[in-house]
Amino acid sequence: MIRVLPAITGKIGKILYSYGSRSAAWVQGYATGNANTFNKAAERIELAAYSGLDGEDFPPPAEITAVTDNVVSLTPYSNLMILINRPDSDSEYRERFFIVSTSKTGGYGTYNLRESVVGGTGLLAVNLDVSGLTGNYYVRVHAKSPGKISTGIHILKVYLT
Repeated sequence: MIRVLPAITGKIGKILYSYGSRSAAWVQGYATGNANTFNKAAERIELAAYSGLDGEDFPPPAEITAVTDNVVSLTPYSNLMILINRPDSDSEYRERFFIVSTSKTGGYGTYNLRESVVGGTGLLAVNLDVSGLTGNYYVRVHAKSPGKISTGIHILKVYLT
């Protein structure tokens, strides 16, 4: 379920990332394209997917991922909440994926649980219902671009309830 909210509210069980503080280490994961950006800024993790092939009529798609460096136990939790900012203008071609997976290095098509958002701009709170999952998983956030435009995500907060 995807909800657009000005902020994430509710009881927080385990914080995985919060405005620059990390209780779980985040690293760059799967990537395709020549001009992607992965940046751990002071108050957010910034992702931008872009092929970098400006001269081509139909450049290949690009994808960039932020992933927890270690698995996270989901057994005692019901929800994974992710607060992001979409810094780009609205476009039906900008795709963002929010994934729970046993694979650390998979692309957006490799997952145990996934939500996706196409287009939009500004703040967005994404809720993944993880109540049916037990055990250890990686949490991944993907930005995907069709190639001619950049797709960005600013990860602001990630936590389990």
